[in-house]
Amino acid sequence: MYRHATYDLWLHDDGELLPFVQSEILERVTLHEWPLSCVQRLTLDDGRKLIYKVQCAPTVEPDFYTRARSGLLVPAQTIFRSSRQACMLLDFVDAPLLRDLNLPDRQVVRIGRQVMEQIAGIEGELACFLDISSEDKWSELVGAMLSDLGELIDRDKFKRVDKLAAHRIEQRAYSQSVLAAIRTRPGLVHGDLNGANLFVLPMGGYRVIDWQHFKLGPPELDLAI
Repeated sequence: MYRHATYDLWLHDDGELLPFVQSEILERVTLHEWPLSCVQRLTLDDGRKLIYKVQCAPTVEPDFYTRARSGLLVPAQTIFRSSRQACMLLDFVDAPLLRDLNLPDRQVVRIGRQVMEQIAGIEGELACFLDISSEDKWSELVGAMLSDLGELIDRDKFKRVDKLAAHRIEQRAYSQSVLAAIRTRPGLVHGDLNGANLFVLPMGGYRVIDWQHFKLGPPELDLAI
């Protein structure tokens, strides 16, 4: 494996990928990269295309793909895993992303609700990154976050976030509307459902990617994101 030119990520070279892809790699194109992940499209000699994804912890995506059963998911396998990072191969989706279709807002919301219904139907003993399915669990999360935020503010790590901003966050987090949403209908939450992670298939249906931070909590969070 070799180190990414910029980030602390370790990637397989072509020879190391060969036993998994079973065909010569003709092209590797980087689609997305940042300090915590790198995503490449592989074009193979046999005509197939695959997605090669390297991601740092914390993530539940490898376990999620192993356990989950849903038509929303693309076939995937984990080819390397350590305490620090995971490397996966996923089928390439030959379809447009929702963000590229320039649909009216009303239609985008309709699609979002359809996908939420399908997410609710995912089967399996699902790996969960975060559980905020009860008021107590939400309070525990918010309390830890505010504690960390207060410490960073005291250490002058922020330029624009101050104690007043932290107080406003606390008020909103514990507001009756938020607590009511937590109590009302907990369910399955993708956690990053946006137009860059949702493919619209030409013959109907959807595929959703990027399940690193799958949650239990109010499903409406996915529409808010």
